[in-house]
Amino acid sequence: MVAWKPSKKWLLAALLLLSLGIFGVLVILPADFSQSIKSEAEVSSEFYPIKQFKVVSTIKELNQADIDQVIQPYIGQSFWRIPLQQVQAELTRLDWVFRAEVRRVWPDTLLVRIQEQEPVVRWKEFGLLNNQGELFYPKSIDPFERLVVLSGDELRSRDLLKVLAQLQQALDDGGWIIRRLSEQADGVWRLELTQGLVLWLDPENWQHKIKRWLIAYQQVSKETRKVAEEIDLRYSNGFVIKQHSEQQLTSS
Repeated sequence: MVAWKPSKKWLLAALLLLSLGIFGVLVILPADFSQSIKSEAEVSSEFYPIKQFKVVSTIKELNQADIDQVIQPYIGQSFWRIPLQQVQAELTRLDWVFRAEVRRVWPDTLLVRIQEQEPVVRWKEFGLLNNQGELFYPKSIDPFERLVVLSGDELRSRDLLKVLAQLQQALDDGGWIIRRLSEQADGVWRLELTQGLVLWLDPENWQHKIKRWLIAYQQVSKETRKVAEEIDLRYSNGFVIKQHSEQQLTSS
């Protein structure tokens, strides 16, 4: 009896059919699997929807209606599938929001925590700087008219906030208070004081120049101080007093 031996062509055909069968199963399985996932998501949204949200932070400047406008479109979405990062990003874009956190609370609630901006100075006419030196532009800054005003290059806002703190500390010894600090294009500082004086100062050795002025200004006559309008401290050996009468008095 002669044993049957399959030819090479037969073996190749068998392997091809076997491969098609295997891959056919592999192609069918993902389709069935994705359909089951989709059905599960629909069931999840139907039986576990978000029904409400709660803001647990104290809100002072932020408008509640603005918060509602951000959150309301997400009411009714699936508890498990709601995009928390997206909601937080939308809240952070609101005028007075510095940081926002959104969490799920079983079974149907979003918990919202908001940290509002804390303005410490005004920026030019329409902006504010927070305590991190970050600039923001709310719809109105009327309640903050009494804050010190900074102006200059926006890219320098954080550095200027530090400069303001250092300058004010140096002037505290003489009881002088800064009302407005402007940095000119050439880096020179213009300080408007609440007492009515304007100081001109450059960054070079500025601590010494202020200290020298505080000491020497006490020796200036009351009549001269009464009519003084601007004081230029940029000189290496003294300062210049500009009077209302446009006269100038040099002190060294």
